[in-house]
This record gives sequence, C-alpha cells and structure tokens, in this order.
Amino acid sequence: MPSLPRFANRSSGSGAILPRGGPKLTGGQSPRGSSDGLAASLQSGDIQAIRRQLASQLEADPDPMVELQLAQLDYISYDFDMGLVRAEAAFGTLRRQGRRRAAAVAAAAIGRIYFEGLDNQAAARGWFVRGATLLEGEGDCVERGWVELGLVGCSVTDVTRLAEQAALAVPGAERSIDDRT
Repeated sequence: MPSLPRFANRSSGSGAILPRGGPKLTGGQSPRGSSDGLAASLQSGDIQAIRRQLASQLEADPDPMVELQLAQLDYISYDFDMGLVRAEAAFGTLRRQGRRRAAAVAAAAIGRIYFEGLDNQAAARGWFVRGATLLEGEGDCVERGWVELGLVGCSVTDVTRLAEQAALAVPGAERSIDDRT
C-alpha cells in the first residue's frame, strides 16, 4: 500500500490540507510540464491559481488526495457545495482503495464543510464519527488530529470535550514530529 503524505497547514490558519512541501505533482511535473507555477502560487497565497492548477492536474491524472486538497481549497474559498462534492468523491475513492487514514481525513473535511459551511451540525457529527471509526485500530497517527480537532476552537462549545480530543491527537502529532527528526 502506498504511503500517505504528511499533512501540513499551508494556508495561514485556514485548515487547508496540503502535503508538506506542496501538492505532489505527477512525476514531479504539472500537466503543463512544470511545477514552477504551482510552487509560485503556493508561496504567493493565490488560492484561486492553486485551485486552477490542481483542477488541471486532477483532470490529467485523477488522484483522491488531489481531489481532497481541492475540496479544502473550495472550503476556504466559500464554495461549500463544490468542496462537499469533491471531499465526498475523495472519501469514496480512498475507502475503496483501503486507505483508512486518508479516508478519515476526508471524513473530517466533509464534517467541517457540513458544520462550518453548510450549518448542518447533525451531518457534521456523523462524518466526524465516521472518521474516528476508520481510525480504530490505527494507533497513534497524525490523521487522528485532523479528525479529533477538525473544527476550529471557536466552533466548539464544550471546552472539556475539546481538551479530551486534543489529548487524543497529541500522541500522533508527537510521533509525527519524532519521525521527521
């Protein structure tokens, strides 16, 4: 099974999921032959340019992780309907591929879109539970943080529960940091 990319927040607090170092381009190249434009867009913070470039990449080479990245960019661009469509498509593909951890991150993205974008807290809770269920038996992993802490703090009304969720997420984050050093 292919390894999962590490996730890092590359959007100055927005919660967008992008692999460390930016999106992985097929063969190191964009569909137009160079990753320079995408790298420049990432550094400039031009979200719309990044969306266009990733959409071109997805069209040329379907990849559920790219689709999930686009869903996150749609979310931070307030295009909640498109973000939901893309996140659900990524979730389905990742589940079929048996990539439970990545599917859990996609479930958390869907939960965030429902909660913060579409104001449907019941649907959001269901997706966060689905993400947690996918991580059962996975041990400490960084993806648990995306599921347990999928909402920004101001969206959480129960600070005790938030502290409990953070405690569940910390071991995976610490292990991820240890793995990098």
